[in-house]
Amino acid sequence: EQITNIQTSMLGPNQTQVPPSHFILDDELREIYEKHCCNDYCNDFEQLPDINNNQTWEQPSLHAPQEYISQPSPQHQFDQQILSHILQQPINTTYHHTSITDLHINSLYTQPTYYAQQHPSQFHPSNVQPLSTSPLQSPQTVSPQLTNTPMSNANSTTPSTPTHFPSPPPFHVATDPTSQYLAEVGSSLEQHRDTVEGFIPRQKALISAPTQEVFAQLEEEERRLRTTVEWQLQNISNLLSQTLVLPSNLCHCYSLRSELEIILRQVELLQMELAQLAGRSPPQALVALVIIKQPFPTVSSRTDTLQEEQLVVKLLTGSTVEVRSSSGVRASLLTEGPLSSCKASAEKPLEGDLQNVEGPSRLAKFPLCFLKGTRKTTVAIRFGVEVEVEQLGRVLRATIESDSSLPFVVMTNQKQWEACEATLLRKEAFGDRLEVPWFQFANALQRQFLRATRQDPEKSHRCLSNNDFEYIHQKFFYGRQFVNQKNFESLWMWYGKCLQVIRYQRHMGALWLAGYLAGFMTREEVNLALLGQEPGTFLIRFSERHAGQIGIAYTILDSEPTIKHYLVMPNDTAAAKVTLADFCRDKSQFVYLLQFVGVQEGSILVKKHLKHSALEPYYSKRDSLQVSSGSGYDPL
Repeated sequence: EQITNIQTSMLGPNQTQVPPSHFILDDELREIYEKHCCNDYCNDFEQLPDINNNQTWEQPSLHAPQEYISQPSPQHQFDQQILSHILQQPINTTYHHTSITDLHINSLYTQPTYYAQQHPSQFHPSNVQPLSTSPLQSPQTVSPQLTNTPMSNANSTTPSTPTHFPSPPPFHVATDPTSQYLAEVGSSLEQHRDTVEGFIPRQKALISAPTQEVFAQLEEEERRLRTTVEWQLQNISNLLSQTLVLPSNLCHCYSLRSELEIILRQVELLQMELAQLAGRSPPQALVALVIIKQPFPTVSSRTDTLQEEQLVVKLLTGSTVEVRSSSGVRASLLTEGPLSSCKASAEKPLEGDLQNVEGPSRLAKFPLCFLKGTRKTTVAIRFGVEVEVEQLGRVLRATIESDSSLPFVVMTNQKQWEACEATLLRKEAFGDRLEVPWFQFANALQRQFLRATRQDPEKSHRCLSNNDFEYIHQKFFYGRQFVNQKNFESLWMWYGKCLQVIRYQRHMGALWLAGYLAGFMTREEVNLALLGQEPGTFLIRFSERHAGQIGIAYTILDSEPTIKHYLVMPNDTAAAKVTLADFCRDKSQFVYLLQFVGVQEGSILVKKHLKHSALEPYYSKRDSLQVSSGSGYDPL
């Protein structure tokens, strides 16, 4: 009510809507927003919503097992507090919340738009047009007289000022609790490493002069550190399966998980060493081989060579272990089926697969070259080494193997890319299970999309938006809480071909990143975007019924304003000779292009450009071919 009163006080004489100058709320309104929405507001929510119905979805326990820990450490207490705060928030499963309070609640994914953060000047209210209406005004009740007026200057690229705006949230966004938690886990990594480094000399001294008191103290400290690391790993898994994670946080999750697993393996070696010292465990070599860097999951091409720093393994040992000798570390390919042969080397799938362990660092770097394709199936790499070690007064010989790498696929030609990506995404999202939580699948899909569109996962320019996820979730998975592999196949038949276009068709990747290819929208959303726009305004998107093809919606002035939809046919864009930009250039029906800017609080934001100013960098010098109509679409 306070917010409504302040908005009403902003209105001038004869005004019925908040003027565009107040699109970004003033300090007083933001203070009220933060007071009611950004403090402990979300702590009132204790369960996640079931996206099928009103039943509640029980969240898994975030507490460390009682048998591992009796009194949580400060780090444990912080983890419990923050993770409970994150996972007790209502998760945005419909993606169309429009009230101001929802901005913080959905801040696990929702932000002022990723594009707006990269280009703040373009997010000014005079340049951005929200398409959806406020909760009090449905699309059916919006009068055409309240939409944008025609441009006064045809040579200007600045759109007219909208006379209707939904009630917008403040541009300020509260601190993302997911980011806060991951930052805390990241800062604890250095403490974990220092703690492990401190264990090693103390454990050496204990073995030289054993005492019950020091033994019990070290054993307890190592147990507590192991419990902390295991708990943090479990919390990261909970985040990935129960929340929609921002792309930068998604990258951070996987990086932290890898670092924590390495620390956990070192702690396990130290615990095994104490167990052998106490006679509770039979003698075995206290050596482990761990992967500390890898470029997977990915789809590689045959004959691709990894850079030296991309794939690195490390030899870990107990505190008193001396490695007397070791063979080279060998990389082996793990596959479920036969490989396609390379003529130059029909019997060897990898080149550069044997590397020596380097000095004190105990690192081995692998600039692997793939000599065979994997026939559209996923494979992994496992490393092995033979060592002779001296430990606790014994000399032992052993063959040590690492865990397998993350999965990858090696294709032999570009035509296999779509099928290879489908195989890899299925393995990454589902593993050996038939169904997984929607959020787990969505996070895997986001990671795969950034990889397919060649974007830096830490600084993505245009990732899948909330609107894209809603479209996929509702159209292919029917809004269900769990998704299965059968529905995934249905999704990929359409989505995979769209990705193929973005990745390989000339300029399409650039058009996507620039927002000139709007992407995944229903016909109803497109019609709403063009509602009230002047004749000649058009929007480019993927066709819903024709996988991998482009649909162009545009306005014309008939007896009354009309919206038409045209399906771009294969002979409209002749491969590299005539691009989609060329096709649009040569059609007089297309004058003003709507650029997708992002999604904020359920509103799709667009910006209007003269088509030549937007598409000129993508024009070629050749003329486009004559067009033909498509089934169900209007001819030009």
